[in-house]
This record gives sequence, structure tokens and C-alpha cells, in this order.
Amino acid sequence: MKTKLFALFVAIVASICSIYAYETLSVAQALEIGRSLEKGASTSDTYTVIGYVAAIESEYNEGYHNQCYWISDQRGGDISEVFYIYRGKNDNPVQVGYKVSIETKIYRYTDLVIENANDNVTILDATASATPSVLTGDCGVSGNNLTFQLNMSTWDLTIQGSGRMVDSVQSFPWQQQSLRYSVRSIQMPEGLTYIGQSAFENCQKVSSVTIPENVSAVGKWAFYNCKALTTMNMPESVDTIGIAAFQGCALTEPLYNAHLFCFLPTDYNGSYTIPDGIVMVISYSFDGRKELNSVDIPASVLRLGYRTFRNCTALQSITCRAVNPPTSKGESFEGVDKSIPLYVPAESIELYQTADEWSEFTNIQAIPSTADLELTEQEMKAYKLLQNGQIYILRGEHIFDIQGKMIK
Repeated sequence: MKTKLFALFVAIVASICSIYAYETLSVAQALEIGRSLEKGASTSDTYTVIGYVAAIESEYNEGYHNQCYWISDQRGGDISEVFYIYRGKNDNPVQVGYKVSIETKIYRYTDLVIENANDNVTILDATASATPSVLTGDCGVSGNNLTFQLNMSTWDLTIQGSGRMVDSVQSFPWQQQSLRYSVRSIQMPEGLTYIGQSAFENCQKVSSVTIPENVSAVGKWAFYNCKALTTMNMPESVDTIGIAAFQGCALTEPLYNAHLFCFLPTDYNGSYTIPDGIVMVISYSFDGRKELNSVDIPASVLRLGYRTFRNCTALQSITCRAVNPPTSKGESFEGVDKSIPLYVPAESIELYQTADEWSEFTNIQAIPSTADLELTEQEMKAYKLLQNGQIYILRGEHIFDIQGKMIK
């Protein structure tokens, strides 16, 4: 009789526990569920997700007892997927390699990140990893024509292979799991021909990038908002650059090749002459340069990108030497004072007065001839003006640069 009662008791306890037990998921299973959710949605059920700490994003917070980190299905070595833990709560900080369990609903906050929020974490095995986790996978337009490795200890991202990179932000695991904010360096192979759309967007700790010589195109938003990026090259092979590819970067030198002008440093002060031979000034390349007071566009320029000179509010004059007004992709001069002098070839004034966007300027004049500026040596000494590190010449009510171009 006692045996039967004990068995009944065990059965009842097991039944009650089963009501409150959560389904246990691996990292791969949790990600599969998360990716099936709509943007901004979460599961109605709570799950127990178990994995090993692959990398730590934010250190232990004594006040809130939480950390942000990623877990994978194995401890160290090459891994293919990680699950982002957002502010996992625990009385003791976790380390890379620890095995943890978290009871949580699965959230999909955006198209890119699947994470939990503010849930308790249990440490199942406090063993630190002797081998760093390396996230691996494909990132080529044909799959494994390009592969990547992200060392989650040093945060070095290495692309290998050849050909075109895939053109979808959802195909870059370092974008999907917020890993982009931790990436510190990017290495690309010589065989790379195309940098994909949003490939390195928001990689905010990367300070220097070398684009390989065989790259012919850079996708839109490729380096958007790389706030620490101060140094970059632009190979002659590049002939196409997508919209806002470098907007939000911190490059300290003008970026261009023989035919594309790409970026003027955001704090540039004074006048700037775009190099001769440039065919296109790409989108956003001068956007918001509030210390730029004049710009000289060479005769070789055929096209202006979207919002090229938007919000250059300090501009006092523009010189465009192209006989035919360069075409524009739109809003090239939004926020620019349209009453400032626009200097163009004398024979082209009427063309500019009727061309899209250029026609908005109300003070279109012929480019002053250098013959008009024939100063004697005595006048040069008397009227020379040094401003912003450049020499200007005062004559009457006008200011000229040393080439004889009227600035104001």
C-alpha cells in the first residue's frame, strides 16, 4: 500500500513539475524559432536556452547584475551561430567558455538581431575557455566563393576567397547578431571584386580599412556610420559606389581616385578644389560640411550624386567649370544659399539657368578671367591675405585665390 501511495505521489509531483517546466532548446533551435518571428515580435512561450559563452560585449554591472554576451552550442573553436543575450541577470559574472542556462521568451527586435531581455541566467559550468570562439560562414554571392572568420577574442574579421560579396545585410552574421559593434579590424582578399550592401555598416570600432585593388564596386551603406574609420584607400579599379557608402565615417583626408570623388573630411575648413579628371562626385560626399566656404568643380565632372552638397551652409561661392551642367541624382544643393555666386563658363550661363537644380541659383555669373587679375608686385605685397592656412588676394571689394579665381 505504501509503495503504491509513494508511486502516486511521485507521479503527481512529476505532473506538477511538467506544467511549469520549460522546453529546453539549443542555440540553433532558439535561432530557428527567432527567425520565424515577425519583426518586433516575441514568442508567447518561455524556453530554456542552453549554450556556452562565446564572447562578451558588456562587462558585469554591479548595480544591475547583468551582462550582454553571445552563446553558442560549443565551447571554443569554429562556430557557425550565436545567440545574443541582452542584459542576462546573474549574481556572479560569466566568463568566455562558461556553460549557461537562461529561461526566456525569444525576441526578434529587428530583422537583424534575435535576443532576450532582462532574464535570469544560471551558470551550469564555470569553466573558462582555453580556445577562442571563431564565428565562420559564407558571405559570397555564390555561397562559399567568399567565406569569413570572426575571432571573437580579438574581434578581427577576415574575409577569404574571390569574387562578389553577397548583397544582403541579412547574410552577414556579424550584422545579424550585433557583433558589428565589437569588430575591430577588417581584412579583405585580393580576389574580392564587390563589397556588399551594408557589409560593414556600423562597425564602429574599425579605424582603418584597405580596399583590395581588384574591387570594382562598393555597395550602398557599405561603411555607413563607421564612426572610428579615419584611414581608407580608394583603388583606381573602383568605378561604382552606392549611396551613403561612407556617410558617418571619420576619414581625415579627402577620399577619391582618378574618376570618383568619394569623401571630404567632415571638419574640412575653407575652400576645396575637386581634382581634375573626376567624372562623378558621389552621394553625400560633401553633405553637412558646415565649414566649407567655396568649392571648385572641374570641367571633367559629368554627374553629382544624391545630396552631394546638402547642408553646406557656409558656402559663399561655387565654381563649376563644366560646359554642360553636370546631371544630378537629386537634392544636391538642399540647404545651400541659392543667392551665392555660381560661377560657370560664360558660354554656358543659359544652360545652367535652365538645368535641373542648377536653375535654383539666382546669381549665375561667368567665371572671372585670370587676365582680370594682373597685380603688380607692390599690389601683391599690399593686398595679400592669409586665411585658414591659404593665401588670398584682395582687390577692390573682391577676394581672389592665387590662381586668380574670384572667391567673393
